[in-house]
Amino acid sequence: MTGDFNFPFVEWKCNASGNFNGCTYEYNANVHATLDEKRQFERFTNLVNQHSLIQAISGSTREEKGKRSTLDLIYTNEIDLITEIGIYASCMSDHHTIEITTNYNPKIVRNPNKDARDNDIRLRDLHFYSKDRKLEGN
Repeated sequence: MTGDFNFPFVEWKCNASGNFNGCTYEYNANVHATLDEKRQFERFTNLVNQHSLIQAISGSTREEKGKRSTLDLIYTNEIDLITEIGIYASCMSDHHTIEITTNYNPKIVRNPNKDARDNDIRLRDLHFYSKDRKLEGN
């Protein structure tokens, strides 16, 4: 589960040892939060705990006017699948880009009877701009 959860008053800490097992949180006393905001975070935390979800992001994911916060979070129930997490500044948003590498290898079964051009043909049927627009190769 991922998203912009907007809890700037929460600091996330992940262990620095070789075994990554998710992040824990603590309240940042320097960031004001209303009682309702804290209750909302506690209800949310109870919900993710009920479903055995582990939060994986500790670096700041948003920066505005010199203030850094971790708002964009990723929860998983399979933390061992994550092998690397990168957080990179974005030129398009005040939220950073999060890139996750996993060791998940899906088994893909290819149908030898299917023509590889089928995907190309289906894309040609999509008219993004108008029916009059000519696509290359038509």
